[in-house]
Amino acid sequence: MSDPASASVNASVSASVNASVNAAITDLKLGDFQSRWDTAKLISGFGEAAIAPLLQLLKLQHEDSEDWELTWFIARILGTLEHPSAIEALVNLIRDGAHEEVANMAATALSSLGVKAIAPLQTLLNDESTYPLAIQSLVQIRDPDTVPSLLQAVNHASPSLRVVAIEALKDFQHPDISAALLDALQDPESQVRQAAVVALGRPVTLQDRQDLAERLTPLLWDLNLEVCRQTAIALGRIGTNTAVQGLSRILQSPHTPMRLQVETIRALAWIGTSEALNCLSLFLERCQTEYSTPSMTPHPPDHLLTDREILTVLGRVDSAEAKAQAALILIEILQSKHPIARTIPGKQAIALSLGHLGQLPALNTLIQLLGDPHASVRFHAIAALKQLEPQAAYEKLQMLAAQDNLERSLKQGVAIALQEWSN
Repeated sequence: MSDPASASVNASVSASVNASVNAAITDLKLGDFQSRWDTAKLISGFGEAAIAPLLQLLKLQHEDSEDWELTWFIARILGTLEHPSAIEALVNLIRDGAHEEVANMAATALSSLGVKAIAPLQTLLNDESTYPLAIQSLVQIRDPDTVPSLLQAVNHASPSLRVVAIEALKDFQHPDISAALLDALQDPESQVRQAAVVALGRPVTLQDRQDLAERLTPLLWDLNLEVCRQTAIALGRIGTNTAVQGLSRILQSPHTPMRLQVETIRALAWIGTSEALNCLSLFLERCQTEYSTPSMTPHPPDHLLTDREILTVLGRVDSAEAKAQAALILIEILQSKHPIARTIPGKQAIALSLGHLGQLPALNTLIQLLGDPHASVRFHAIAALKQLEPQAAYEKLQMLAAQDNLERSLKQGVAIALQEWSN
């Protein structure tokens, strides 16, 4: 038997809460946007006690829907109350679709409720008018139970919804997802193909990588440049020999746009295998036409830009084997008087990359750059020497400074370098 005193206290508290809720509901009805914003946060704090008054207010709003902003706030509050009645009301607001802003807020509110909202949202997929909002809400929940609905959306008539579904599916592991994404590579819409390429660019097993490289490589030749670029990025992540071969072919093609060449160069450097770096070296060795140096023209030819990109990315490889190979390529480019190595930006890029790679065989090459007539090249060489092997470089510079038969320009460069070392 309950204590009469306790029952009286509980009734008093309940009455006080109800009075506070009703007062807040009145403020919500009559306030401007800012006061409604503040009141909405207050009402959310009442929890389930606020549901019945909110649903009653929502019913009155349905009968007199001129103030859509009030309905918007009701939907916002209901999204904070994890209760079946609140979820049902939000679903009905989407189904009603009387005002776009209200429907959007209801969809956002449902997605914030997480797993509890999945089944109610899936009921909205049966109606084409509510399908888009339902899918967009489901993708926000990021739960495996949404996968069947997302897989169906990959075949929807709307390209934008196909893209939304594909972008969400990439975060899940499911036996049917890979097949759906591979099929999407043949989609007539370029934005869908692009989304599929991005989603497929993170294979897990070696067998997945090998198979996927074969499926993706043809898209390097897609009619849409962005699809091609994303394919190059994906193949760079995959990193198999098949990926390297595909990237090499598109890089060597005379019809490849510069933007795709740059992305392909980065992908090969990211792979960083001996085969991938050989592709970059071969590209640098291609037959050259006459060059105009960047110092003489504000718009250097495309081949100068791509060559400079190679010089830069060679300095970013990670493995010890790749660093050694990249350093040898850079040294050879400089010593062979390659056209890019006759430009100021080219020599600067070589110096910086050799510094990053930290390979001792580059020491003499960097010291030779101290004799360059351009101060910016000399200072890049000094910075690289300090980064490469400071003590060995300093001792070598001191030895050269003591030689009487040193070429004048190099002797001056060595003196400047030693002065910089002491600063």
